[in-house]
Amino acid sequence: MHIAIFTDTYHPQINGVVTSIDLFTEELRKRGHEVHIFCPADRRLKKDKYTHQINSFEFRPYPEYRVGLPFPLKIYLQLKKINPDILHLHSPASIGALGLYLGGIMDIPVIASYHTLLGEYLEYLPGNRIWRFKKLNKKMVDRYIQFFYNHSDKIIVPSEQTKKILLETQVTKPIEVIPTGIKSGNYLKTKNLGSRIKILHVGRLCKERSVDEIIKAFNKLTETLDCELTIVSKGPAEKELKNLAKKLKIESKVNFAGYVAEEEKIRLYNTADLFVTASTTDTQGLVALEAMASGIPVIAANAGGSMDYIQNDHNGLMFEPHNIDDLADKMLSILSCPELREKLVENGYRTAKDLDIEKCVERLEAVYQETLANSKQNPREGYRWFSKKRISSFKISGTRVITEMSRRISPWERKKKRRAEQERGKRG
Repeated sequence: MHIAIFTDTYHPQINGVVTSIDLFTEELRKRGHEVHIFCPADRRLKKDKYTHQINSFEFRPYPEYRVGLPFPLKIYLQLKKINPDILHLHSPASIGALGLYLGGIMDIPVIASYHTLLGEYLEYLPGNRIWRFKKLNKKMVDRYIQFFYNHSDKIIVPSEQTKKILLETQVTKPIEVIPTGIKSGNYLKTKNLGSRIKILHVGRLCKERSVDEIIKAFNKLTETLDCELTIVSKGPAEKELKNLAKKLKIESKVNFAGYVAEEEKIRLYNTADLFVTASTTDTQGLVALEAMASGIPVIAANAGGSMDYIQNDHNGLMFEPHNIDDLADKMLSILSCPELREKLVENGYRTAKDLDIEKCVERLEAVYQETLANSKQNPREGYRWFSKKRISSFKISGTRVITEMSRRISPWERKKKRRAEQERGKRG
């Protein structure tokens, strides 16, 4: 099967979407599928025949993110050459939108994944601090989500919680829950042999991840325990979080590790005593699964996608979102009770094994095959409406493109034509 992935976030960015694409792509290729990736161009990204880089520019409010500026004809010709059976869209921004459009006019089945709660990232839009703009932007985002996902053939989400959110947004197309699995064999179930307690957090440093709450809860622990906190990743809130640690006078005990190589991340998991995440916006929480596979007890906010697989007091502990005292109490209960820790570690390890990437890719393959079979049997009216009535269709013959816009005469050309007619009239 030939699969074309369209994504607005890719290497060198490090986030859950990129990790998901990498894991599934590797497994799909192992199974004999040809996978092509259309992504924003970046000079640090290695070039190969399966990665198609699209012109992009830096999004200033969020410098790690790049906005794609796709040229439809070029992508169209590349797709014609690849002849994909399926288009899999991993984001609804400019590159994903082009994928949706091309899927419509080229009659290719489209599957769209919903990885990110877009409404939680509105603060990065211009003017969004003004209440009226924020309300307007939220309404526009919800309508766009409806439009985008209702024009795909099938939708994939990583958790039941995310599925509920899409249904509340009045998305009506079939939704499949397929979590991103992990390579459970890559993580070693070990214990920290040092005397100092090590607490770990892995995740992007931004306001919606609530990393400040982890630092404040950790500060309460330092009053009675000899411990240190390691925070892995970077993000727009990094400076603010470092200032918070300095203000609380615990900067010597909080290590901001930044981005680390995969081998170093695994080492940090293997030497940690406790993993903590306070995010309420994760659609799955892949890092918590990685921690479970490493034999670390996990504490997470009782919200978002992690609720699908973390059962409180069974394979992890859940705290009330934004309740710093509750988080600190949960951290202390694990660190002070070996029996509780052992129970959470054993059950968490089994949970991680059940969500291995090899099992998850089998479900993804089944969705691809089912969608492809359905597209051959049933006409896709949604696509026809989208491609023919909403966007002017274009036809390509070799390298010539004839569009509705190109058939219109520009004001400059109209003026030039009028002058030519006047000249001919004078000569006549």
